[in-house]
Amino acid sequence: MQRNDKWEQDWDDELRRGRGRSGRKRRNFSFDFLSKVQKQTVLAVLLLFVVLSAKYSHDAASVLIFKTFQVALAPTNDYSVALNQLTRGIMGVEKTVPAAQTGPDAIMPVQGTVVVKFGIGSSRGVDLAAPLGTVVVAPMAGTVTVVGNDADRGLYVKIDHGAGLVSLLANFAQLEVRQGQKVDKGSALGMLGLTASYKRPWVHWEVWRANTPIDPQSLNILPLSRL
Repeated sequence: MQRNDKWEQDWDDELRRGRGRSGRKRRNFSFDFLSKVQKQTVLAVLLLFVVLSAKYSHDAASVLIFKTFQVALAPTNDYSVALNQLTRGIMGVEKTVPAAQTGPDAIMPVQGTVVVKFGIGSSRGVDLAAPLGTVVVAPMAGTVTVVGNDADRGLYVKIDHGAGLVSLLANFAQLEVRQGQKVDKGSALGMLGLTASYKRPWVHWEVWRANTPIDPQSLNILPLSRL
């Protein structure tokens, strides 16, 4: 009995010294053999892989990651702001409660999938994925107040729907409307393109009420068959 107690004690001592039954010292994996510069290089490569993967993926989380790094790497922006937006965006991606539809009747500008929801990162609208060249229609009746083109949105239009409600739709390949033109709900505005900075066939749709952005999906969205 005494011998067995001694054997157990010796075994406990070996375990404390990091040795197993084989008598070989166990090694824990670490990066201690790398220099600081080498560690930074490895992390940079991993980060590049994550960003590139996000760039060519179409799910909401990947879009959020890619857009956040775009913001963070811009010379005039702050990493802390971008990371805060990323955190808020991730929380938004996980939400499954649909927006309450209490606004005026509207239709989706394209038959597509919502790939970026309102409030994700710095988004003030929604992005709808559809095939390149899809006809984009007016979500509500109104008057075209702006026909423009800039580096971020690409070709875009603003439509005043009255009662303080305004839509902005962007990323057109070409436009079929002009400033001052009245449009009906469902009227063709132009064709979906790749003129926006993100270079993907996504219609960007913002809705503003009294100069404040609101979720377009909070409107009472009707199926196109109701037109």
